[in-house]
Amino acid sequence: MFQYAMKLTPHMAKCSIDSSVWVSFLAQDANYSKALEVFKEVKKRGYQTKIPEYIYVEIMNTLSKFHNGPKLVFLAKQLLKNENNLEIVHLDSAFLLKKLHSYYGKTKCKSADLIIIAFSIELKIKTFYTFDQQQEKNYFLLQKIL
Repeated sequence: MFQYAMKLTPHMAKCSIDSSVWVSFLAQDANYSKALEVFKEVKKRGYQTKIPEYIYVEIMNTLSKFHNGPKLVFLAKQLLKNENNLEIVHLDSAFLLKKLHSYYGKTKCKSADLIIIAFSIELKIKTFYTFDQQQEKNYFLLQKIL
């Protein structure tokens, strides 16, 4: 099991946080304490968090599947709406088609992971948190070859 959220350096003023970390924090699952540490670090460093709109939808969809899903989704919406240092960025279809097409074949990455990786690379976000070990490997691989 992946022990800690992946952290890239050098630290910049912005970061991106994968849905795996958001869901662990909001659902208070087995990785909750690690997710809490991620959010403490983000606050301490004063990062502006940017996530693609797709990740927001993925967070809500995942939370809705829990036994207390409606309550979790409501709380998540309130938290994310009131978070001053969070920007949910809309990615237009032209970006997705162009970038995803150019990234396919360079890694064995599923579309959802590729979206947040492409987003982070394009916005020059150097700090990216995830609990997904394969996504971490793909992020490093794409950083090197792009």
